Amino acid sequence: MTYEEFGKVGSKGELYPSANLRKLLNLQPNARIKYRISPKGYLIVEPVYSIEDLLKMPPIAEVTVEEIESLSEKMQEQGSSDDS
Repeated sequence: MTYEEFGKVGSKGELYPSANLRKLLNLQPNARIKYRISPKGYLIVEPVYSIEDLLKMPPIAEVTVEEIESLSEKMQEQGSSDDS
C-alpha cells in the first residue's frame, strides 16, 4: 500500500500526522515510533508495535507445523551440503 499526504512541523519541531494517517497506522497517544533517514535523505517514520499489538493484528501468512518442519529439514540439508 502506498499513501501520501502533507503534514506540518510545529514551532518546536513536532511532526503532526493527520488523524487519517494515525488511524491507518493505529497510532494511539504515546505510541512509540521509530525515525530513520534513508540513503537518499528521506525521513521514514515507522510505528513500533508491542507484542500485544502484534498478536491482535491479522496474520500475514498461515503455515502448518508440517510445513515448518519440511522447510526446516530442507534448510538443514542445504546447510550440510554447503559444509562439504
